[in-house]
Amino acid sequence: LQLREVIHPTLLARVIRPQEPQPDLLGNLLNESGPTHAKRMLLSFAIYAALLIVHVWLPAQLLSSCRVTSALPFLRPKFYHILSSQLQIPLELLIFHLTRPA
Repeated sequence: LQLREVIHPTLLARVIRPQEPQPDLLGNLLNESGPTHAKRMLLSFAIYAALLIVHVWLPAQLLSSCRVTSALPFLRPKFYHILSSQLQIPLELLIFHLTRPA
């Protein structure tokens, strides 16, 4: 089930569009206007940012404010760098993206 079908359809009908098959994604991208794409990107960004805050940042802040990290040492990971950290992280990301199957 989609969120649009679970929550009252009239509330989310204007915000969440139904899932449609799009065989020609590039054609759709070129046919629709820039403000339409910007609106969709901002909505997606807002949704993902809210999910990130709720599921990652907020629990991390709660754990650190409760001083749980001293009792649970696996919450304090140690990072080892072969190269300098400013160089190694971009190299690891580049290698990851180049070796990831498309």
